[in-house]
Amino acid sequence: GGNLSMKKWLALILAMLMLLSCIGCGGQTSESGSAENSGSPSSSDTASQDSDKVYKIAFSIPVAAAPYWTAVGWGVHKEVEAINEEAGQTVIEYQFFNPGNFELETQLKNIEDAISLGVDGMILAPVDSNGTVPAIENAAAEGIPICTVDLQAETDVILAGFCTYNYEAGVTAAETMAELINEKNGAYEGTVALNMGKANISSHVARVQGFKDTMAEKYPDIEIVFEQFADVSEDNLTVIEDALAQYADLDAVFTTGDTAADMACQAIDGAGRFKEIGDPDHI
Repeated sequence: GGNLSMKKWLALILAMLMLLSCIGCGGQTSESGSAENSGSPSSSDTASQDSDKVYKIAFSIPVAAAPYWTAVGWGVHKEVEAINEEAGQTVIEYQFFNPGNFELETQLKNIEDAISLGVDGMILAPVDSNGTVPAIENAAAEGIPICTVDLQAETDVILAGFCTYNYEAGVTAAETMAELINEKNGAYEGTVALNMGKANISSHVARVQGFKDTMAEKYPDIEIVFEQFADVSEDNLTVIEDALAQYADLDAVFTTGDTAADMACQAIDGAGRFKEIGDPDHI
């Protein structure tokens, strides 16, 4: 759920990694030791090895520049610092992998590189709920625990996922939108354009579904007159430009992400229709 703190879920990852490490070390021989010390390590040796272990976590998010994902990255950074401070030494490190701008091939390479580096765990926001599955399953087969943040992948090998209730967010957006349209038009009647982000991102799909279901069930006189996914971020601008060109009396725009919202504002302003709240022509 979305209410679990960043520190708690990072602590969960660390705990799982420590558990897996302890399970794996029992009865193993030292790879670098001589024949004289190649038996099972003593309890004091094991304790020393465990205390010196630095767990390395790979961290891959879809894009570094968007405000939401910048905040996610900053949360990981700060909580890794907090865990190390509490331990009094470095017990956890993370390697940030940037897949560019929701680029599947780049994120697949990120996961491959993380496996090659022998990381102890992986925090991942899958840029494609289906396309990332083989790489994720490869990592899991290598014994790497995987947690997802906000986005999901269609596989059951993921240890845990911590995300927004995206469908419910779409429901809330529809209810809020309906109230704004009622304030503007004096009735729950009007027209809405949907700019739906990327069609292969689980969060965007769920938000759209929650929005559309709620409008259909509760506000039948609010008509969704335009809907289009934008698989390339730069397309968000032209999507709303197209909607504005087709619908001169458009009342509202619903977008599923902050980049799309910013570009919607640019498109509305560029069309000379960026009016103050309360103006009859406000979108």
